[in-house]
Amino acid sequence: MEGLGPFNILSLEMIILKRGIKCNRAFNGRQAIEFLIKNYNKEKKLGYTAGEPNHSASLIDVRMIFMDLMMPVMNGIECTTALTKLMQDGILPIIPIYGCSANDSSKYIKECMAAGMSGFVAKPLTLNKVNEILNLYFLK
Repeated sequence: MEGLGPFNILSLEMIILKRGIKCNRAFNGRQAIEFLIKNYNKEKKLGYTAGEPNHSASLIDVRMIFMDLMMPVMNGIECTTALTKLMQDGILPIIPIYGCSANDSSKYIKECMAAGMSGFVAKPLTLNKVNEILNLYFLK
């Protein structure tokens, strides 16, 4: 959950935790990148293969990311572009990223997809939409 603002983060976190799913937060794109790099083992000699999380070689198992697009320090599109490169380079496993913004113009959504996002969710986030996305990556 990256940069969604205090109310949205708490609401999203409550939905996720109620489903029994652990979640981590970052308040800007730079924090998100630093957190993921720090918590994933980048050593290929330990058997890590890009796109395939090696649970014995990582400290966390991030299955997907909700990414706010209007974050301070590094916005969601810049962060997604950087994360996508790290995933393509095998430094991080492939992690689906869902952009979150009140700006749901088709031009903005196209920018999100071009940056490497898997999907887009318009704010305000709804329980049904969040659960629909979570169901793609977590057991019901």
